[in-house]
Amino acid sequence: MTLRRTFFVLLTIAAGLLAAPTPPAWACSCAAIDHLSFADLAFVGVVTSVAADTGPRNKVAFAVESVEKGSAGAAVILTAGSSESSCGFRFIEGHRYRAFAKDGGTGLCHGNEDLGYVFRQVGERQAAAVAATPSPPAGWWPYGIGLIVLLAGSIFLVRRRRSR
Repeated sequence: MTLRRTFFVLLTIAAGLLAAPTPPAWACSCAAIDHLSFADLAFVGVVTSVAADTGPRNKVAFAVESVEKGSAGAAVILTAGSSESSCGFRFIEGHRYRAFAKDGGTGLCHGNEDLGYVFRQVGERQAAAVAATPSPPAGWWPYGIGLIVLLAGSIFLVRRRRSR
């Protein structure tokens, strides 16, 4: 193999590796704690609305179904960060959650659990089934580009070798 071919092969491999994505770096890290004992309010409820508050926080309204710790009425409003990278928690309207709150706030490290979508009508059930249809993850496209680059380089080398 000549020096030129070796360089081309290494360049093709490097281009494929550069196209591969890196995992996200999160600024939030959670300590292992007992979420129920840490919280002053723990309940199961359905998110009725998520509204942006001032700054990077959201106000999340819940219709409370059952209380596991503390006291709450039929509705609870909590504040939560809007970005998981800064320990926020992304609540989705219409989903049921087991939520843990401390001083009226909650976040990624509080131990909240998404218990799934709550169906209210048959039409919503059909829309949820369509939305649940799996689609390829958005982060896979760089792998595809890297694969195409590697295949193109391989085809180029094979054709070049045959022409000699």
